[in-house]
Amino acid sequence: MEPVKRGYHAPLRERQAAQTRARIAEAAAEEFSEHGWAGTTVAAIAARAGVTPQAVYQAVGTKAALLIRAVETAVAGSGDDVMLADRPSFAAVYEPGLSQKQRIRAYAAATADAYHRAAALFLVLQDAARSDPSAAEMATAGADRRLEENRRLASLLRPGSDESALAVLADTIWVLTGPGVYADLVHRRGWTAQRYRAFLETMLDTAIHSIDA
Repeated sequence: MEPVKRGYHAPLRERQAAQTRARIAEAAAEEFSEHGWAGTTVAAIAARAGVTPQAVYQAVGTKAALLIRAVETAVAGSGDDVMLADRPSFAAVYEPGLSQKQRIRAYAAATADAYHRAAALFLVLQDAARSDPSAAEMATAGADRRLEENRRLASLLRPGSDESALAVLADTIWVLTGPGVYADLVHRRGWTAQRYRAFLETMLDTAIHSIDA
């Protein structure tokens, strides 16, 4: 009688693989932030993460995939696979029962926190998208997700508004919360993250009340 074959489950190996991916993502974020798209190599990321270039390709993928992973990790604040909207900072934005001001405050705080870690990487991604088709495709997908979240937020901030008003509000949120705005004000003009956050709260509140229902 042949022995029964059992499925092989290796939680330790899976945990180690996740830790390796997180280490690679952190190294990629540092390399891209310091050297930009053109100045970063997979070999440099691998050396910084303490692995081989082959291990980087196997764990994450191409240079463009590494940049996307770096952006997602920096925005989220960790290298696990929890969706950004489900993380505490952004999940609070979509909690039921919040007043309009509470929701604006939560969104401004979460946005400022995310851009504190990732604004520079978003700008690197924009640069990469000009020359790398994979990066361009990923940037477009990311932009689509961001616009979808903007529309979701608009409907919560202005419940009962018609589609035209919500579309204008979503577009306004898109412009106000673009990474370039944060980079210009904080990185170039020397604003503190707290001042940016207060500015964003004020501008969002003004936008909501200036759009006809």
